[in-house]
Amino acid sequence: GLIGIVENTSNLTSSVQLLTSPNSRVGVWNQRANLHGLLIGVGTNKPQIVFYSKNVDIQIGDYIFSSPASTILPPNIPIGIVQSIDNESKPNTTATVQLIAKPEAIDWVQVYRMKF
Repeated sequence: GLIGIVENTSNLTSSVQLLTSPNSRVGVWNQRANLHGLLIGVGTNKPQIVFYSKNVDIQIGDYIFSSPASTILPPNIPIGIVQSIDNESKPNTTATVQLIAKPEAIDWVQVYRMKF
């Protein structure tokens, strides 16, 4: 699963902004319900999605993927699984996501390069 986005590179190293970072914002979607939202890092291993509408058909256990509308990521990279849903949040529904890739347990990564 996706862990973050490369921010800087040098000849031998790269730095990555993790999806868990409070500065992280990534467009995501759920294929089952065709729902789009914004995954926002909150400083823990469970970022939150803010959906683009209030009334959404999201369920605990739904898979979350990178958005096909993204200009910075390839589409449909697995990101996480919905763990909880807050239908009372304002102005739109939010959900907590358990990442598929656990940042604290990473021992190798694969870097995708987007072609523009």
